[in-house]
Amino acid sequence: GRPRGGMGHILDWTVDDVCAWLCYHAQLPQYAEAFREGGVDGPMLLELDEANMGEDLGVRSAEHRRRVAALARGVALKAAGDS
Repeated sequence: GRPRGGMGHILDWTVDDVCAWLCYHAQLPQYAEAFREGGVDGPMLLELDEANMGEDLGVRSAEHRRRVAALARGVALKAAGDS
């Protein structure tokens, strides 16, 4: 189930939430399976750096790694601003 009114705080995201975010917000559905297999939840998403994404999750495009990292930080900052 999805919390009403959006995704909730990134630190509360499940692996499913991260995969949905990758598909619909980051527009990078091709990586959802790798993130699922890697068990990437919200807190882990925030910890990922570009090297982790390339080596551990197979995100080969540097542009895509930057996009995921920047969007994840943006979600965290927005959540911090909302509280």
